[in-house]
Amino acid sequence: MNRRYSLQKDEKQAIRASLLEFMEQHPVQEKSSRLNKKRTLVNTSFFVIATVFSIVIFGGAIVYTAFSGPGDMLYPLKSNMASIFEALQ
Repeated sequence: MNRRYSLQKDEKQAIRASLLEFMEQHPVQEKSSRLNKKRTLVNTSFFVIATVFSIVIFGGAIVYTAFSGPGDMLYPLKSNMASIFEALQ
């Protein structure tokens, strides 16, 4: 079962030409450099920090709104939200 096959010279040239054509049409993309990796890390870190900051700020505002009374800055928001919840029920 050990058969050996060999290609003719014109077959080898045809395969080589088609391979070179494929390589020209589909070039290898360069791997990302360290600079790109650092930029990705910075963008990811910024996104995480911005998300945490937003949650803290808006979460604090919601808690403060729940305990606000007449005359407080967020009281109109509380009364409007209460009327919306009443309308939904």
